Amino acid sequence: MKKRYFIIGFGSALLFAIIIGLSGIGFWLWKKPVSLSGGGKGLNSPVGHYQANAMNLLQRHVSGSSREYYSFTVTDNHTGLEVCRYEIPMSQKPVWFREGTGEIHWESDSSRVRFGTSDQIVWSYEISAANP
Repeated sequence: MKKRYFIIGFGSALLFAIIIGLSGIGFWLWKKPVSLSGGGKGLNSPVGHYQANAMNLLQRHVSGSSREYYSFTVTDNHTGLEVCRYEIPMSQKPVWFREGTGEIHWESDSSRVRFGTSDQIVWSYEISAANP
């Protein structure tokens, strides 16, 4: 009799663990991006030490939801390492960097980079002394 209750209890616990595990995997797959598309442009700094990249990206999920955002990076050309990465949601009036009005502007001494248009700055980054 005790053996029977043990088997029923163990089987129930095992079934519960399997259901919870499969639910977790299902939730993870539901939120996992299934596609990423977009485009942008890049521009080397006047000194040539850095490259700035600006992209418009669309990320779709299994659930049908999507996320449109800008991705900005500044990379050290000598080491290949990213100095910074910044992602923000696209605005109501997006700036298109691949085939639009979006531009990348470097200061002449490569101390700052600005992303946007002549009348709208979407994001800017100042190269610190720690990243000469």
